Amino acid sequence: MRPSHPILTSDQVVVLYQAVASDTRMSALVHLLHRSGARISEILALDLAQIDLSKRKFQVLGKGNKRRWCFYSEDAAQALSVYFKYDRHQECPALFTAQQPITGEVSRWNYRSAHRDWKRAIEPYPELQGIRLHDLRHTFATE
Repeated sequence: MRPSHPILTSDQVVVLYQAVASDTRMSALVHLLHRSGARISEILALDLAQIDLSKRKFQVLGKGNKRRWCFYSEDAAQALSVYFKYDRHQECPALFTAQQPITGEVSRWNYRSAHRDWKRAIEPYPELQGIRLHDLRHTFATE
Protein backbone atom coordinates (compact mmCIF):
# COMPACT_ATOMS: atom_id res chain seq x y z
CA MET A 1 0.00 0.00 0.00
CA ARG A 2 1.28 3.45 -0.96
CA PRO A 3 1.88 5.88 1.94
CA SER A 4 -0.37 8.95 1.89
CA HIS A 5 2.61 11.33 1.53
CA PRO A 6 5.48 9.36 0.01
CA ILE A 7 8.97 10.79 0.15
CA LEU A 8 12.09 9.81 -1.75
CA THR A 9 15.00 8.29 0.12
CA SER A 10 18.38 9.98 -0.25
CA ASP A 11 19.45 7.10 -2.53
CA GLN A 12 16.39 7.64 -4.73
CA VAL A 13 17.16 11.36 -4.96
CA VAL A 14 20.69 10.58 -6.18
CA VAL A 15 19.34 8.16 -8.80
CA LEU A 16 16.67 10.65 -9.85
CA TYR A 17 19.23 13.41 -10.45
CA GLN A 18 21.25 10.93 -12.54
CA ALA A 19 18.12 9.93 -14.48
CA VAL A 20 17.35 13.50 -15.53
CA ALA A 21 20.93 14.77 -15.95
CA SER A 22 20.94 14.55 -19.76
CA ASP A 23 17.71 16.57 -20.14
CA THR A 24 18.42 20.12 -19.00
CA ARG A 25 14.75 21.13 -18.90
CA MET A 26 13.67 18.10 -16.84
CA SER A 27 16.71 18.48 -14.62
CA ALA A 28 15.84 22.12 -13.92
CA LEU A 29 12.22 21.19 -13.20
CA VAL A 30 13.17 18.34 -10.85
CA HIS A 31 15.70 20.51 -9.01
CA LEU A 32 13.17 23.32 -8.63
CA LEU A 33 10.45 20.97 -7.39
CA HIS A 34 12.78 19.23 -4.95
CA ARG A 35 14.49 22.38 -3.70
CA SER A 36 11.54 24.78 -3.45
CA GLY A 37 8.57 22.68 -2.35
CA ALA A 38 6.39 24.28 -5.01
CA ARG A 39 3.68 22.30 -6.77
CA ILE A 40 4.24 21.25 -10.39
CA SER A 41 1.26 23.33 -11.53
CA GLU A 42 2.66 26.40 -9.76
CA ILE A 43 6.06 26.06 -11.43
CA LEU A 44 4.68 25.38 -14.90
CA ALA A 45 2.51 28.52 -14.60
CA LEU A 46 5.52 30.77 -13.91
CA ASP A 47 7.00 33.21 -16.39
CA LEU A 48 10.75 33.85 -16.34
CA ALA A 49 10.10 37.47 -15.29
CA GLN A 50 8.52 36.20 -12.05
CA ILE A 51 11.77 34.59 -10.87
CA ASP A 52 14.19 36.65 -8.79
CA LEU A 53 17.37 34.94 -9.97
CA SER A 54 19.70 36.92 -7.69
CA LYS A 55 17.72 36.10 -4.54
CA ARG A 56 16.71 32.61 -5.75
CA LYS A 57 13.02 33.07 -5.06
CA PHE A 58 9.65 33.27 -6.77
CA GLN A 59 6.08 33.88 -5.73
CA VAL A 60 3.30 31.45 -6.58
CA LEU A 61 -0.44 31.59 -6.47
CA GLY A 62 -1.36 28.43 -4.61
CA LYS A 63 -4.49 26.69 -3.50
CA GLY A 64 -7.23 29.02 -2.32
CA ASN A 65 -5.67 31.87 -4.36
CA LYS A 66 -3.07 32.35 -1.63
CA ARG A 67 0.26 33.89 -2.61
CA ARG A 68 3.45 32.58 -1.06
CA TRP A 69 7.18 32.86 -1.63
CA CYS A 70 9.26 29.86 -2.59
CA PHE A 71 13.03 29.87 -2.22
CA TYR A 72 15.41 27.48 -3.95
CA SER A 73 18.96 26.24 -3.48
CA GLU A 74 22.19 26.95 -5.32
CA ASP A 75 22.12 23.57 -7.11
CA ALA A 76 18.62 24.38 -8.42
CA ALA A 77 19.93 27.77 -9.58
CA GLN A 78 22.75 26.03 -11.44
CA ALA A 79 20.32 23.60 -13.10
CA LEU A 80 18.14 26.54 -14.17
CA SER A 81 21.18 28.37 -15.54
CA VAL A 82 22.14 25.40 -17.72
CA TYR A 83 18.54 25.07 -18.96
CA PHE A 84 18.42 28.81 -19.77
CA LYS A 85 21.70 28.61 -21.69
CA TYR A 86 20.94 25.55 -23.81
CA ASP A 87 17.22 24.77 -24.05
CA ARG A 88 14.88 27.57 -23.02
CA HIS A 89 13.22 29.36 -25.94
CA GLN A 90 13.72 33.11 -25.50
CA GLU A 91 10.69 34.15 -27.54
CA CYS A 92 8.23 32.76 -24.97
CA PRO A 93 7.74 34.41 -21.57
CA ALA A 94 7.14 31.09 -19.78
CA LEU A 95 9.82 29.79 -17.43
CA PHE A 96 9.55 26.33 -18.97
CA THR A 97 9.06 26.33 -22.73
CA ALA A 98 8.36 23.67 -25.33
CA GLN A 99 8.54 23.62 -29.11
CA GLN A 100 6.04 21.67 -31.19
CA PRO A 101 8.00 19.22 -33.37
CA ILE A 102 5.88 19.67 -36.52
CA THR A 103 4.85 23.33 -36.47
CA GLY A 104 7.86 24.68 -34.58
CA GLU A 105 5.51 26.75 -32.44
CA VAL A 106 6.97 27.63 -29.03
CA SER A 107 4.71 27.73 -25.98
CA ARG A 108 4.56 27.00 -22.26
CA TRP A 109 5.53 23.44 -21.29
CA ASN A 110 2.27 21.87 -20.14
CA TYR A 111 1.67 19.30 -17.43
CA ARG A 112 0.77 16.52 -19.85
CA SER A 113 4.07 16.85 -21.74
CA ALA A 114 6.11 17.30 -18.55
CA HIS A 115 4.50 14.17 -17.07
CA ARG A 116 5.20 12.18 -20.26
CA ASP A 117 8.86 13.29 -20.21
CA TRP A 118 9.06 12.46 -16.48
CA LYS A 119 7.78 8.91 -17.07
CA ARG A 120 10.30 8.40 -19.88
CA ALA A 121 13.17 9.65 -17.73
CA ILE A 122 12.48 7.42 -14.73
CA GLU A 123 11.28 4.33 -16.63
CA PRO A 124 14.72 2.61 -16.81
CA TYR A 125 15.21 2.90 -13.03
CA PRO A 126 13.37 0.26 -10.95
CA GLU A 127 14.04 2.17 -7.73
CA LEU A 128 12.06 5.13 -9.09
CA GLN A 129 8.98 3.23 -10.23
CA GLY A 130 5.83 4.68 -8.71
CA ILE A 131 7.49 7.99 -7.82
CA ARG A 132 5.42 11.03 -8.82
CA LEU A 133 6.54 14.58 -9.51
CA HIS A 134 4.41 15.65 -6.53
CA ASP A 135 6.46 13.38 -4.25
CA LEU A 136 9.33 15.87 -4.60
CA ARG A 137 7.20 18.41 -2.72
CA HIS A 138 6.77 15.98 0.18
CA THR A 139 10.47 15.12 0.08
CA PHE A 140 11.31 18.84 0.33
CA ALA A 141 8.97 19.26 3.31
CA THR A 142 10.51 16.27 5.10
CA GLU A 143 14.10 17.32 4.46
